[in-house]
Amino acid sequence: MTLIRIYLIDRITKNNCKRKKEIIELKCDECNKIYNSKSCSNSRLKKSKLHFCSKKCSAISFSKGKLRDESKKRLFEIYGSFFVQTKEFKEKSEESCLEKYGVISYILSDEYKENTKSTNLKKYGKETYAGSNNHQSKLDYKNIAKKAWITKIKNGTCSKSKPEEKLYILLINKFGENNVVRQFFILKQWVDFYIKNIDLYIQVDGVYWHGLNRDIKDIKKGKTSQDKKIYKQILRDKKLNQYMIDNNLNLVRITDEQLKVFSDEETYCYLENKMPTYLYICEPQNKEFEEMHSITTVLEKCPECEKNNLPEHKPKRLICSATPGTVELYGQDLIDKVKSDAKQLKKDMGKSEKQYSNMLGESKYQSVQQRIDKQRR
Repeated sequence: MTLIRIYLIDRITKNNCKRKKEIIELKCDECNKIYNSKSCSNSRLKKSKLHFCSKKCSAISFSKGKLRDESKKRLFEIYGSFFVQTKEFKEKSEESCLEKYGVISYILSDEYKENTKSTNLKKYGKETYAGSNNHQSKLDYKNIAKKAWITKIKNGTCSKSKPEEKLYILLINKFGENNVVRQFFILKQWVDFYIKNIDLYIQVDGVYWHGLNRDIKDIKKGKTSQDKKIYKQILRDKKLNQYMIDNNLNLVRITDEQLKVFSDEETYCYLENKMPTYLYICEPQNKEFEEMHSITTVLEKCPECEKNNLPEHKPKRLICSATPGTVELYGQDLIDKVKSDAKQLKKDMGKSEKQYSNMLGESKYQSVQQRIDKQRR
């Protein structure tokens, strides 16, 4: 009961007569707002247990508030559960449906199916809304797939292979958990790892699914669904490699077979050889040292002087041992690259006499030139 007080006020009627009007002051059971009753039936308000200042508060209370709890109590007192969950309700609904439609539920009836089909055909031109152009146009399947994968990453339910797990533990031990990003989205695909502090992307390639154990021509000719998937993956890998080169980004590819065989030290040595490494000199100590970091990073403090507790200064960068925009190639990608470079070299040799002579060597070039001179005579 949320009735606060009842009091009388003077009210002047249309005939200029004074009358007493009973006012009930109430407190809303949902928002705790104090208000005066506007209803004419004050007797009903006095008897009711719950009061609400508006229809909105009443609806909220009915869905998840005190009104819901009260109705739930009453139903459980009478039926032991919600009425729609009782056997009595189910039996009655099934009996009425059998009498009217010949089935235990209206949804299973032919009338319902025909009505839904005709309604959907009128509105959308298809028998179901899911198959309509209106519904299909609203769906962005690539975005849906991306969101689903992001959710899996957050929940930790995305698929992970044992070699990936091994490499992840190695990377966080070396660079710290905050610097290692797992499943980085780039160029409409996911790269397994991105190391922030050295601006390096690492991809773990399964030998089978990335087509590294067979010739690309055989895979392309294959008619099975697996061969088609592998060939699409090869094209995606090539596209990603070219994107990395064009945008001056570093990508290291390592296979699952390599990770199974390599020890932790061998794995790190393999990655270290591919990482962007910069050579610096500490001028006060006249000492050279190497640092791995992103191309955009500028060392403001000398790490060698920090170790020896010497005054801070900015080290001088000498040279970079790995240029930006490099991609490690192997397998069929390496063969294709060598073949394309050889074709380009042949074209260049045909266009330039100097390049042709450099490729042949001085002695061979002179003998060929002598033959040409003899033929001319």
